[in-house]
Amino acid sequence: MGKFKAIDIDLQTDKMVAKLRAIIKHTKALADELEVIDKDACPKCSGALDIQTLFADDTIIQKVFTCEKCGWHFGLYLGGK
Repeated sequence: MGKFKAIDIDLQTDKMVAKLRAIIKHTKALADELEVIDKDACPKCSGALDIQTLFADDTIIQKVFTCEKCGWHFGLYLGGK
């Protein structure tokens, strides 16, 4: 068989844990906001959402979701051509 070599890796685990927690926090927030698109209900108060769609040359480029009850809003940029 071939020869094996040991490799030591020194990680600063306190920084890695903080980075992973930040990823988790932002991933959850993004998931909550994307759920709004599917449910058409405000994630804060479950109120009805007013959805405004911006078109350019028959292509949707942006959607803005605004809660009619509490005023929460979220803009989703979909890009252009």
